[in-house]
Amino acid sequence: MGVAMIASTLEGCVWQASEKQVAAMSLKSLETPDPKRMGQRGEKRYALIMAGLQLFGKHGLEATTTRMLAETSGANVAAIPYYFGSKEGLYRAVMAYILDRIDDHVGDTFTKLQTMQQEAPLSREQALASYKALMTTLAGIMVESDEPKAWAQIIMREQANPTEAYEIFHRRHMKRTLQASHQLVGVITGLDPKSLEVKMRTHAMLGQILGFLVSRETLLRSLNVKKLNKTHLQVMHKVLTNNIDACLLKPID
Repeated sequence: MGVAMIASTLEGCVWQASEKQVAAMSLKSLETPDPKRMGQRGEKRYALIMAGLQLFGKHGLEATTTRMLAETSGANVAAIPYYFGSKEGLYRAVMAYILDRIDDHVGDTFTKLQTMQQEAPLSREQALASYKALMTTLAGIMVESDEPKAWAQIIMREQANPTEAYEIFHRRHMKRTLQASHQLVGVITGLDPKSLEVKMRTHAMLGQILGFLVSRETLLRSLNVKKLNKTHLQVMHKVLTNNIDACLLKPID
């Protein structure tokens, strides 16, 4: 498979993201929840997860009460232990929901990458193209819809004060992302994927991606826009890929 085809195949996942996001419930609907609508078609469980996404991100696990969750979702307080066992169970379900949404966007990317690695060892050019596609796909998720703002609040809280839910996040997403990134960066730099330098370089590159999530509001205000458009995303991808070249193609002194 040619380098151009690899890059085209993987990078296609970036632009597919916005199509899948249309199907997701907007957090705006929770500002004026409709209990009758939420009660139809077995939506109470989903409504509670959406309420948890909003409230756990804003207030944290401990400060969010079951009454707050019930009022925001339009569900009865008893629905929380019925569907999730406890408030903590709902919190874990919210984390699983976040990971499901991430998988919607990057699952195909990881599958294609794994297939390519099984077929033959990647060349440096192939690894570089694949890594750029992975990083721009992840960055695209962070800025192409409003929902990741709620993800960011929860993820930042978990980074600062990990709970049992962080184990879910690490096992299902971060471990896979880091392993793939270490392998690709190892090929690009010619270094051992398990080496300290590769892990530090990978973490530095990941920090650039997370910056678009945790500092999203700062970016929007600096651009004087409420939402990034296609031109913004194209420039963002160019900046990220240029940064990858600058950081990984030059040896550390």
